[in-house]
Amino acid sequence: MAELQVFQYSPSKSRPSPASSIRSIEPSPQKNRLPCTTIVLPRKRSASSSEETSPTKKRLDSSGGEAVLSKFSPSKSPTHSNHAAVAARFDFALGSSFSGSPGLYNTVKASRRIELSFSLVRDGRYISPPSKDAWKELTSLFPTIYHIDITPPFLTIRVKTLPPKPWPSKVAGMPLRLTTSETEDFFKLGANGQGQKALTQYNLQKEYITQDILKQVALFYLNDLKVKLVEIAWIGFYWIVIVSDDTNIKPLPCKVAGHACGYHFASQAPRQDPAALRAKKPDGTVYDDSSYDRNPAQPLRPGVMLSSSMDHGIFSSSSSGILVADEDGSMFITASSHTFATDNKVYHPKPWGRQIGTVHHKIPYTDISLVKLNSGIRYLNEAFGVEADVNGTRMAGILTYSQNTPSLECRAGDDIWMDNPFSGRCEGTFLGPSLKVEGIPEKITLVRQKWMVFENGTGEPIEGSCGSAVMDDQGRVIAFFRFLSKDGISVGVAAQELRENGYEMVGGAHEF
Repeated sequence: MAELQVFQYSPSKSRPSPASSIRSIEPSPQKNRLPCTTIVLPRKRSASSSEETSPTKKRLDSSGGEAVLSKFSPSKSPTHSNHAAVAARFDFALGSSFSGSPGLYNTVKASRRIELSFSLVRDGRYISPPSKDAWKELTSLFPTIYHIDITPPFLTIRVKTLPPKPWPSKVAGMPLRLTTSETEDFFKLGANGQGQKALTQYNLQKEYITQDILKQVALFYLNDLKVKLVEIAWIGFYWIVIVSDDTNIKPLPCKVAGHACGYHFASQAPRQDPAALRAKKPDGTVYDDSSYDRNPAQPLRPGVMLSSSMDHGIFSSSSSGILVADEDGSMFITASSHTFATDNKVYHPKPWGRQIGTVHHKIPYTDISLVKLNSGIRYLNEAFGVEADVNGTRMAGILTYSQNTPSLECRAGDDIWMDNPFSGRCEGTFLGPSLKVEGIPEKITLVRQKWMVFENGTGEPIEGSCGSAVMDDQGRVIAFFRFLSKDGISVGVAAQELRENGYEMVGGAHEF
């Protein structure tokens, strides 16, 4: 019977950094997740093996805590060379009883994501487990698993008893959903069209989606088929096509550009209205409402709390975005438009704090506002630090889709993250791009959006996350969080919309 080794990695110790890079208050979801990753690798047996390549000795650490490996070089790891130490190792046989591996079970529960000896996502496309042993790896993760569904964009694991939260957010490259239900579906693929295949000159089975292909597909529905298109998204293996309720779905294409289509009526795919979010946060949620403008040596940065004026005793709050400049060199920070719906005054952190700026311009249909900060305020395009990386993350520019370099774009299954005063540091997974149809039929606007899934220890981003800059693992800004749909999909407007409207990100710290 095949055997596996499970390594639990602890993050490397970061060098001390100025206190200004760390939040004054950690939002509660951040405290609920351990900064570790479980990696499951096939156990290699060899007649002659060195201690370095086949670690078998264990010792107790100096604190008398959990056993650690005395001979293992993280640089040998194929996926996590930046981690410093192995915190624990567990050996188990595939298909064996889980009762003998309580340590492994606890490790799985504590992990943000679990990387197995295979991945269910390759080059932005979802694939099946490559072997029977791969299936057995999946079934070994939780004690009471009785069924596994791989239905992109989610890996659904059905268990008899749910483990205590928080749960891993990602397994083998796919966002995880755990349930005790035999029938619960976390994502509806939609109805099938019975029309002929369309746009066969493109084949997304072999090539990756580009902004041009996405636009051509949207225009095909709008102009050629005369369909009242609401939104179209590509999620790595499938088209999600949202149309008006009076559309006859039956004659619509069964496949477009080599991939199947799932049709949804607008009323069946409700999107949460950002303006309907709570103005006051519920009790029991810790969020970062620190006044970062009180220290002259500490600049404001992405992820600080912004608020509207008080209106009849209520106000709205959201998160600051990035620092940008227009073609004339005038600088602004981004924020969510719906937060400042009355007098356009912007406060930090709350209305009884300090007015730090005024909304200068709102980009139509995007929920992006450009805020002009008051004189004397400094702003730094760098995210807050966390325990695993106290030095923070410097933004590396706006990610733009390019037809010539599709390999450099964000793909389905890629890791993304955001940091805001309500949810803290949230890890997530990119699902795919979409185009939202806005305006009147005589003058439509196609707004670029991104579909994503996030985790933060509570299962979803907390209200107020709007305006947060969403980044990839290279620090490139791909979107600004907009809202969470009822099916658990997060939607953000593409950061490229800024560039299309004449704004470019500014690096470093600047004073207004």
